[in-house]
Amino acid sequence: METEHTLYRQFQDEAMADMLCTMLTEGGVEFQRSIGHPEGDVEELIDIHQIHIPSDQVDRADQLVEERANKELESVDKDYFIFSFSEEELREVIIKSHEWSPLDVALAVKILKDKGVELDVEDVKAVRNKHQEASARQTSLSSGNTVLLYISALGAIVGIIAGAYVLLASIQTYLGHTIKKYDNHSRRHGRITLALSVFFTCLYFLMWT
Repeated sequence: METEHTLYRQFQDEAMADMLCTMLTEGGVEFQRSIGHPEGDVEELIDIHQIHIPSDQVDRADQLVEERANKELESVDKDYFIFSFSEEELREVIIKSHEWSPLDVALAVKILKDKGVELDVEDVKAVRNKHQEASARQTSLSSGNTVLLYISALGAIVGIIAGAYVLLASIQTYLGHTIKKYDNHSRRHGRITLALSVFFTCLYFLMWT
């Protein structure tokens, strides 16, 4: 049985994703990388680089990220854009840490502390967890399961069921929100499998009649 992976970070900037993957590799943390797309009219235009890691390795990854970011703090130029952020914007960087580079998050924490702003770690974690809940709870298909999904298309009805499940399956969060079980990238595979399965179903029907 495969270990459940959870969304750890996502970036529009490919270089940031590359940096995190290098960090995880050096620290011995397993990860899966995929390309997702935001919902809406622009989903075909924007690539979101998503990094998924095993749920039981999140603490280890956090430690690696924090250690790396803290080493880089002293060398950051004071003209760096994060220094111009308001307290509210800095808090948002910390809460939405999965959307920012590790250095940006560490800088936001340091700047607030230098300003005398006390951060309640538990409160920050609670708000962050609520914000990340939907994306963190979504499942990303492994490469092996993606191959099996496409193979199922040859089974016609089987493929329709499998493709529709990946595309439409939903789960309920502890806050009572209903979200899609699989991430955008995985659901795209489900959509393609569903279309292929319908094609093969029609083809088999024509061959048998």
